[in-house]
Amino acid sequence: MINGRDEVVQGKSVTVTGGEENIAQTSIGTIEGGTYFKENGDPITLKDVSDIYMIIQWQDGNQDMEERVDLYNQKEKFSF
Repeated sequence: MINGRDEVVQGKSVTVTGGEENIAQTSIGTIEGGTYFKENGDPITLKDVSDIYMIIQWQDGNQDMEERVDLYNQKEKFSF
């Protein structure tokens, strides 16, 4: 979240046919896009970022699954 708004910074889709995908071995590549800016035109800093997380979605049989993995939280001061 940047300045209180969810911003998608990176997306990755993997399609697997005839087997299982080990996401631990999946490269997410580099971040696409450019610099994020504040309303006044200055680039954002870590002070402007409150949360960094990833959403993992997959299908288990016919059931859609989703998991959120928190990577950074400004208030909790944790990061991995």
